[in-house]
Amino acid sequence: MGKLKFDLNAALNGAEVRTRDGRKVTEIRVVDVTAPYSASNVDEYAGEEYKQGLLADIENKNGKSTYPFYHSGESHKYGLETDADLTTEF
Repeated sequence: MGKLKFDLNAALNGAEVRTRDGRKVTEIRVVDVTAPYSASNVDEYAGEEYKQGLLADIENKNGKSTYPFYHSGESHKYGLETDADLTTEF
């Protein structure tokens, strides 16, 4: 898939955001500023939790739904790249 290209600051300031598979993201909000930036920053052996700090509203075929993300735009709880990851470059 390639490296994720997501700029959280740009997204919060109104830049267009989509998922890797092209779905439109209508709103992004930070719900936990203390959450890890990325799943790769979590040290589960030190007792850290995989906690996603963003919520994003995404337009799907059946309407709008809200999903959790890391600050890096990753959607998978354990950091695997998926088509649901957020991007500000397309």
